[in-house]
Amino acid sequence: MKTLKTALVFPLLIALSTPALADDHGGLPDTDYLGSFLRDFETATDKSLQLANEVPAEHYGWRPTVKVKSVSEVYIHVAMANFFLTRLLGVPTPEDVQALGREAEAKVTSKEDVIELYKRSLEQVKKAVAHNAELDLEEKIEFFQQQRPKRDVFLQISAHNHEHLGQGIAYVRMMGLVPPWSK
Repeated sequence: MKTLKTALVFPLLIALSTPALADDHGGLPDTDYLGSFLRDFETATDKSLQLANEVPAEHYGWRPTVKVKSVSEVYIHVAMANFFLTRLLGVPTPEDVQALGREAEAKVTSKEDVIELYKRSLEQVKKAVAHNAELDLEEKIEFFQQQRPKRDVFLQISAHNHEHLGQGIAYVRMMGLVPPWSK
């Protein structure tokens, strides 16, 4: 009988202790590939934005060693990648962002400007989701010199943002700061 109670109570406790997943992902159901992508993407980028806001403006030029990107360069790198990858998904890059070109990391360095461009890139990804919501994600497109399904581009966007979230966490900890969600 104890095993039966445990079997009945344990799933209930899990359900009650797990926060409900937001279902406002552009109207996409959680079971839809893009709905799942967007939920994951928003989780990673929300934490990245928290880190970006946590770092003092005077530390945006900080880097752990001379051979790696500074705080501002990391965020601009991710933003420009988001713009590049969404172009592959049919959403054109804004002209002012295109004008930054390969020099974006050197041109955009202030905390305010870095966060603004990063946020714009996140909105660009959401536009790509909306643009592709009714399209075939299995359609093959040119992606790093290979024919790959569109869904792989979304996967790359998510993986890249997670990769640099980890880098941002390491940077913050090396500066002696604590990620806001860990406080």
